[in-house]
Amino acid sequence: MNDDLMLDILRSRVFTALGCTDPVVVSYAAALAASVAEGNPEAVTVTVDKSTYKNALRVTIPKTDLRGLDYACALGLIGGKAEHRLECLKEITSEQIDEAIRMVKRSIIKVRVKEETGLYSEVALKTGGGSVTGRIEKTYTNITALEVDGENRLHKFNGPQARQALPGLEGLTLAAIYDFVESCRLEKLLFLEQGCVMNLQAARQGLKADGSVFFGQGIMKALGESEPFSSPVAAAKVLTAAASDMRMGGYDVPITATAGSGNQGITCLVPIAAVAEREGAGREELVRAAALGHLVAIYIKDRLNDASQACGCSIAAGAGAAAGVAYLLGGGQKEAYDAVINTVGGLAGVICDGAKRGCAYKLSISAGIAVESALLALKGVVIPAGDGIVSGDPEKTVANLSLVIGEGMAGVDDCVIKVLHELSGAEKLKK
Repeated sequence: MNDDLMLDILRSRVFTALGCTDPVVVSYAAALAASVAEGNPEAVTVTVDKSTYKNALRVTIPKTDLRGLDYACALGLIGGKAEHRLECLKEITSEQIDEAIRMVKRSIIKVRVKEETGLYSEVALKTGGGSVTGRIEKTYTNITALEVDGENRLHKFNGPQARQALPGLEGLTLAAIYDFVESCRLEKLLFLEQGCVMNLQAARQGLKADGSVFFGQGIMKALGESEPFSSPVAAAKVLTAAASDMRMGGYDVPITATAGSGNQGITCLVPIAAVAEREGAGREELVRAAALGHLVAIYIKDRLNDASQACGCSIAAGAGAAAGVAYLLGGGQKEAYDAVINTVGGLAGVICDGAKRGCAYKLSISAGIAVESALLALKGVVIPAGDGIVSGDPEKTVANLSLVIGEGMAGVDDCVIKVLHELSGAEKLKK
């Protein structure tokens, strides 16, 4: 796999997002539909996969205090700008938020859930001028349809709103990833530096924000920490939680996402950036460690077939962070991938129970274990082959994990949705 393809993989799966990507991908589809609609919406149907539904129930939509896919859709229809993709709500005004609330109260927006797995976000609306549908599938920026009265007009669009084929991951191996990280010319990787800066800035904002539920601030107090932190583990735990506090709370703070998720971008990059800052690492070391972290996270998410029942932040992004930290601290390929084995062995089975404020704590746990896994690997300590699902080969370990999650945890999403409905008093999910 050549450098250009690796760079294409990074550029297509590392992007900036505002707020949790699950409600926002519905806002994005709605903004797409609104961009070609004539007349005001009279009836709107939102159709999503179970994972998107689950992750949008309890998380705050950016720049608002609202929750739910009906509100996400209304905001996208009224104030979303499709050209900004997953930052489509960044220019929304208070007047537009009020208008979206009124639209939801009119009960014209219905939400449906698909049984099939895989990311799916569709907004279909009827107006006095006809019918329009915007559809996004498989990944959060992969537009597959923009239909006006049944005619797909997507081919007429150019620019960021147009569909772009994603480079495939067939043939991607952990060995090829490491070789690329070591050999690629530095200037080609420098675009990744901004993501480290952005996510670390979000963390610092989280440590200063006012509010009642801030896990970053709480963990710092609970551990008796202050900056500079006493250890790389403490730095990773506090700062990762603080960045997630901003994202899960709906604050107007952009995040660099990886493998389809802002929280995955936080879990992957903040530990690497925090350790680099603490250790005084150079620009090249930081950027190459970030490239390794991103690509390991992307590789694992792909091998898990984007399974939504497992926490991708813990397993995929946490493993990416572990590899990146091990590399940053002077480890080679063996140490980096021993760190991956430690992380997967330690965090396998962590479920995704929907996006919410408490994710910040889960991310903090994952970040701490990722750094610990790297430090252990650098000391030659790795979970032995044959312990549980762990193999001596990191790729086989990931394959074992994929089997357990894909077959053994297949019913998790349905159970989680049932529990969330019972807890929230919402209606039973209509099949």
